[in-house]
Amino acid sequence: GGFEANSVIVNPSKTLILVPNTSLTVANELVNNSSNDAITVENNAHLIQLNDVINSGAVTIKRSSSPMIRLDYTFWSSPVLGQNLFAFSPFTLTNRFYLFDTQTNYYTTTGLNSASNFNPAVAYVVRAPNNHPTTPTSWIGVFKGIPNNGKYTVALNTSSRGINGVGNPYPSPIDAAKFIRENKDIDGTLYFFAHTGTGNSAGQFASWNLSGGVAASTQTTGAGTAEA
Repeated sequence: GGFEANSVIVNPSKTLILVPNTSLTVANELVNNSSNDAITVENNAHLIQLNDVINSGAVTIKRSSSPMIRLDYTFWSSPVLGQNLFAFSPFTLTNRFYLFDTQTNYYTTTGLNSASNFNPAVAYVVRAPNNHPTTPTSWIGVFKGIPNNGKYTVALNTSSRGINGVGNPYPSPIDAAKFIRENKDIDGTLYFFAHTGTGNSAGQFASWNLSGGVAASTQTTGAGTAEA
């Protein structure tokens, strides 16, 4: 199931691999003195840090998407610092990376280019690679960089319907109830992209608040829809 440590240092020629369904809980820093593949966090494995400390050295973190077909879209948020956006999915056309635009309540490519990196806690919409299968298949997203840790602040835009695209910036799950209670500037309902339906127009959202949740509809609607 994993282990706990005060701090972790991986020296050259050594490796640390967290296999699925395991967790590493570190009170303080994670230091990688080897290559970025020397520390690998597989899909459904978690790196949890207790204190607000600075990590050193890049690692590799893998995350699986929901089953998608070619031309489908899904949301990604990076758990590491320094991951280039286009390099994350090199077989996705460069005009098929998006940010959610609060003012228009839609998606935009404005400001995204080959030099763009994932910003912590920001949600990015990425179309499946052009070589992805035409039958529903998960895609493995591979992030390489220094693991995010500590507090991250996102300035909320309250224009239009006031919906903002945010994502989990950590290499572990977060407590949704605690997230709502500690963020007093939000209305208390979170919308999660569920990717139900099929085809490149599939884009449903489930909602959740402290009273409970509502599952995403299975009816296919436009990918520009911000809520279910």
